[in-house]
Amino acid sequence: MYRLIRAEKRHPDGSPRAVWEAYRLDDHDGAIRIWTPVNTIVIHVNGRWIREFPSLSVWKPGEPFVAAVWEEDTLEMYIDIVREVIVTPTSFTYVDLYVDVMHRSGRTWSKDEDLAQQLEPSERERVLAVRDELLRAIRAGEAPFRFGDPRWHVPQAARVLSPGAELALR
Repeated sequence: MYRLIRAEKRHPDGSPRAVWEAYRLDDHDGAIRIWTPVNTIVIHVNGRWIREFPSLSVWKPGEPFVAAVWEEDTLEMYIDIVREVIVTPTSFTYVDLYVDVMHRSGRTWSKDEDLAQQLEPSERERVLAVRDELLRAIRAGEAPFRFGDPRWHVPQAARVLSPGAELALR
């Protein structure tokens, strides 16, 4: 029913940062949705880890971010600001531009602005403007940044899927 695909996060220079296998769920309102079950093995430039919590990553064409939602003690949203996203029938790949926006337990903040110094000035300026707009929209409770938004609904059939295979970072 749901196809396993290669999910990949890349550095701004195009080199691989992380890879894992995830399921392509049905799109919602034009947004592409990727489900990563609990116990999925993620290979990252900083090591190998096993996901303790399932997550749903979502990107809508034209949006300058990929957002993921998962539940630990509470629902959490982690948003990567991106340069580009490439979607094929077998993969979901995005170029991460360092700065992230977090939303958890009613608190919203950003991180890793210091790493944005590695970007070209015009791209850094765009990233910080996207960060500011995300912070504003989340704090205002705008769609799709409410946890109850339909974009974040995961069908029960997906919730019971097994993790995919361990992939090589390449």
